[in-house]
Amino acid sequence: MSIFEMKKYNNIEDFIKDLESRIDKVRKDVIQYLKKVDEVSRAAKREMLLRSLLSKRGVRLPTLPRSPTLELTEEATLIIDLKPQDLSLVYEEISDKLQETVEKLLRIREVMEKLKIINAPIEVYYENGIPKYIIVKLRTVEKL
Repeated sequence: MSIFEMKKYNNIEDFIKDLESRIDKVRKDVIQYLKKVDEVSRAAKREMLLRSLLSKRGVRLPTLPRSPTLELTEEATLIIDLKPQDLSLVYEEISDKLQETVEKLLRIREVMEKLKIINAPIEVYYENGIPKYIIVKLRTVEKL
């Protein structure tokens, strides 16, 4: 998806329906990442238990070094050969950001619900899937 996207709606009601669809999709994504966090956490706990049991018997497994990372930009990081413990942090951050998106969409929907009596077409400009500008077209603009 591009950074900016523009979508036209016949009325606010149609926009609200689309918002609800987006909210449902992002909520499902949050659930998926939380499941991944849980899976990775369980794998890390099993590894710690195994290490503990083996160390009691005098066997020490080598510890893996922290995954090498390189910040490519402010928003992008390259991570090489991710360990489960590190992967959990990535999934948690993704689920947190998705949850923030849900909260923003819910706030927008709440306001738009109050305006749905206005039966006018609207244009919505999205930035990264979140409405940035919502233009209610009460008057039509004449083409020059």
